[in-house]
Amino acid sequence: MSSPNPTCWVIDHPAHFQFFAPFIRGGHEADILVLSSRPEVQTMFRAREGRLPHRPHLWVDRPVGEGIGRFRRLILARRRLQAVRSFLRKHPLVNRVVVKGASLEILAGKKEKCMERIYISDTESNHIAHRIALRGATNILLPESWRESDATQIVTDYRVKRYPGILPDIYIDTEQGISMRN
Repeated sequence: MSSPNPTCWVIDHPAHFQFFAPFIRGGHEADILVLSSRPEVQTMFRAREGRLPHRPHLWVDRPVGEGIGRFRRLILARRRLQAVRSFLRKHPLVNRVVVKGASLEILAGKKEKCMERIYISDTESNHIAHRIALRGATNILLPESWRESDATQIVTDYRVKRYPGILPDIYIDTEQGISMRN
């Protein structure tokens, strides 16, 4: 199954690597990967032989974690945003950005005029990431289990689609790389 749109897949966590793998396998030859420099993600990427096709990739640092002050966090976020924008410019066929919980790439996609920018919320509520996603996402997926009082602004947005349960892995058929929604 070849996707009609070359896609930038953002992998920020090992679970996201497993979640996106079937979509990458069934994707377009011009797909690209943006990978977090977490050791677990690096290990999974190195062990991908035979499971994932080779795709151009970019390693980025995460602007979160213990011991990272506010100023350092902003510098890391800005560098990540600039690196992803530059990477997207090198791959002009990419017209879609798909992220799970990592919203900076949504902004990079918007600035580089990617037509489709999909933000899939992670299981925990991350208000900063959600505010960033609201600034640039064309589609937002949230679990139905979220209480509106916890995140009223994002839950009531017209771009939001809700899925049952707490994990999009159940809502989306990862083996076929398609939505299970009726």
